[in-house]
Amino acid sequence: MSAGEGPHVLVVLRWFTKQLETIKHARGFKFSVVNSIIKVTLNRGIVGSGYFNHHGGGGDYICLPNNPKYDKYKDGYQSNSYIYGTEYEVSGYNPFKNNLHDHDAPCAVCYVKSRATQLMIPARNDCPSGWTEEYHGYLMSANYSHKKSRNFICIDRDAEFVHGSHADKDGALLYLVEGQCGSLPCLPYVAGRELTCAVCTK
Repeated sequence: MSAGEGPHVLVVLRWFTKQLETIKHARGFKFSVVNSIIKVTLNRGIVGSGYFNHHGGGGDYICLPNNPKYDKYKDGYQSNSYIYGTEYEVSGYNPFKNNLHDHDAPCAVCYVKSRATQLMIPARNDCPSGWTEEYHGYLMSANYSHKKSRNFICIDRDAEFVHGSHADKDGALLYLVEGQCGSLPCLPYVAGRELTCAVCTK
């Protein structure tokens, strides 16, 4: 993707944090300008998707802005497609630094100047040589027993939550992803172990 400011502009969706500027890079520092690579937050919002136990509706997690703008509309429900906020479901095991269970998840959409490629690597918490780690954490998706399938997304290990959202209203839900032996080779995978992930740019 090109832009007037430089040869490449990469848009990065950062799950479960409120802004790109607080990304912790490999050296452990927090900054928004690194080696002349400028990172700008385009949108802060909340993670949305379809209801966890509905058959229809959207199946992806998307970053909804905090300030929606409407065009033509008709108030009230017309039995169309619905979108809900997204809650963390980590009551059985929470590897994150914050107590996330039943809280709503925030997100940020950002661009990174002068990088052209983004890669999410499942089952690894590091990046290939020559790539920049934007963040690493844990792979999450819908529960295996729910009616709707969802995409797998990488949740920041320093995941945050929307304050005041601990209401357990369900909506879309996020669960840690565990390896299941059989068609997945064990070893090197371990049955029931939570999988990591990393988001890398170049």
